[in-house]
Amino acid sequence: MTFSTELDLLAESFVEEFARRLPLSNELCSVCNGEGRSSAHLGSFTPADLIEAGEEFCSDYADGMYDRRCEECEGNRVTKGIDEVSLTPAEAEYVTSWMQEVYSDLAVEAQERRMGA
Repeated sequence: MTFSTELDLLAESFVEEFARRLPLSNELCSVCNGEGRSSAHLGSFTPADLIEAGEEFCSDYADGMYDRRCEECEGNRVTKGIDEVSLTPAEAEYVTSWMQEVYSDLAVEAQERRMGA
């Protein structure tokens, strides 16, 4: 699991856990950029990869033939996120405190992995 995936999972659990307490808003999905579909499952291609794959693949790829429904937003084009503008000062302080704790925990875990734990 990568650092960003861990952070995404923690943020998702945070949003789910506190959805009843904090104001939420719809945000454009950052994975598919609001398209509802993505070819991210294919990874990225270098220019050499595209030349090797050929013109037909490149055309199909550009036309979205290999796109799948976005796994993040499930094709809805938006995801729920904390509406930072609508937070009260107490809510903002709580969110900041929680995120600092998350970053601290992730830093400790990363250090432990580097040490071979």
